[in-house]
Amino acid sequence: MLKKALIIGASHFLGAHLAKRLIRLGFKVTALVDVNDKIWRLMDVLDVLEIKRADFFAPQELCKIVSQYTPGYIFYVSSYGEKEHQTNKKMIQYFNFTLMKEIFDELSETGFETFIYIGSYLEQLALNTPNPNHAAATTNCSHTTKECYPPNILEYGSAKNLATKYLAKEAISCGLPIYSIRPYFTYGPYFSCRTAFGKLMLNAGLRNRLELNHEFINRDFVHVRDFVNFAVAITMLKPRNKVIFDCGSGFTVSAQDIVNTLAAYLPKLNLKLVDYSQCYCANYLNLAPADIAINKEVVPSWEPTITLDFGIKDIVGWVTRNTILYREFFQEEADKDNKFYFPWML
Repeated sequence: MLKKALIIGASHFLGAHLAKRLIRLGFKVTALVDVNDKIWRLMDVLDVLEIKRADFFAPQELCKIVSQYTPGYIFYVSSYGEKEHQTNKKMIQYFNFTLMKEIFDELSETGFETFIYIGSYLEQLALNTPNPNHAAATTNCSHTTKECYPPNILEYGSAKNLATKYLAKEAISCGLPIYSIRPYFTYGPYFSCRTAFGKLMLNAGLRNRLELNHEFINRDFVHVRDFVNFAVAITMLKPRNKVIFDCGSGFTVSAQDIVNTLAAYLPKLNLKLVDYSQCYCANYLNLAPADIAINKEVVPSWEPTITLDFGIKDIVGWVTRNTILYREFFQEEADKDNKFYFPWML
């Protein structure tokens, strides 16, 4: 009998990759997407993927659909608020916590194999702890890390943290296979054009420069393929000694590292790092590497395999093949420069 997996929010970056990975592993996958979501990321697996559309603002309707797919492996990937244009506070709270809780409570009645919630490293903001390395690395922060973020990012981190704490309490008190996996900065093909890597490619293509983070900001990046493999490993193993996981590549890179790596694949461009310190995205947390040793202790079968070099090569190839998508997303910026193509294609 085929294992069943339900992915709530499957039309987005992580959800689409997760769906494809589970299909390759032989799962019967159902993608639950909002009535207004575009599903272009899933077009190449529509013949083996069941798509269910529902109004995500109607939790009773969603719960009714979800209850039909149990027992099974449940992945809650839907989110809102991590991008700078997603500023509605009620929607941030709703998608990251309230809707998840409604669905989880329904599943608690009907049963499930595992329940996986995709959290965020931005949950650290909810802890209200200053980063001692942060002041030395940025130019426009005064005292605490929180002061460096716009309100929607703070709300997003807080809502994600609330969800993780709720699920951790349920996992521990009820002994259920419930997990929150918090990815570090996730990138790869199909990445969002509005996140840092998307902006990196846009500015490289349109203006021959990179408006990214201050060169001294270090982050732990994890390629989406490694992250999805980790989520699947947790799903199948159902560890009992850990319920919250921080998933990263295990090494830090800086904006300058990214510039150097990207330049090797785009020799036609004269790439230079631009000090972007006046933008909030310059002030993301200085992240220590995720503790791969702890994760491997719990999940011995997993370790990150995608290097920054391979990951950026992967991105360049995907963007080159799908330039038209960038024209759609960034038409306004392209019009300013009177071009929409990426010069490395010439």
